[in-house]
Amino acid sequence: FGHLTWEWRKQIRSYIYPFMIHVLFSAYPGSVETIILLPKIFQAVLSTIGDFFTYKLACKLFGSRCGLWTLFNLLTSWFLFYCSSRTLTNMAETSITACGLFFYPWKREKHKGLTCSYLWFAGASSLIRPTAFVLWLPLYLYHLWREKHYFSVIKNTFLIGCVILATLMSCDSYFYGHWEFTLYHF
Repeated sequence: FGHLTWEWRKQIRSYIYPFMIHVLFSAYPGSVETIILLPKIFQAVLSTIGDFFTYKLACKLFGSRCGLWTLFNLLTSWFLFYCSSRTLTNMAETSITACGLFFYPWKREKHKGLTCSYLWFAGASSLIRPTAFVLWLPLYLYHLWREKHYFSVIKNTFLIGCVILATLMSCDSYFYGHWEFTLYHF
């Protein structure tokens, strides 16, 4: 379906996000309406999850009053009305990044275990759009600097990174037809 732009011919784009939509098409094959609506519904759900975690993040960092104002702004933004259901990789990246920012250990809190769950979201958003790495690198370094058990953070980063990169290489290699590491070309 559609036309491949230069980014795909130069192999700088990952097939991760289109693959998620491909899975939906495989699960629900059918009519033209399905081809048009299913990706939009998928992205709208992903954007809704991102908006929910943006609201929760505002509550977590600044209190419930700020959270309500954040929710109000999310629900009345004409830009979000227009873009949230569009199947653009930057909208998927934004939603996944919002989830990751919620799980990021902003404050030093007494917690059980390490707080590295945000790394899954950081990795996923960077797979979809490698420029997300620019946001996550300083946050990761700050987390590493604050963490008493920094070796455990590095170990978890390595393990999560291996899974994320294996997923990237497997997906892109399958769709490009040969072993491919799109981050290298990017």
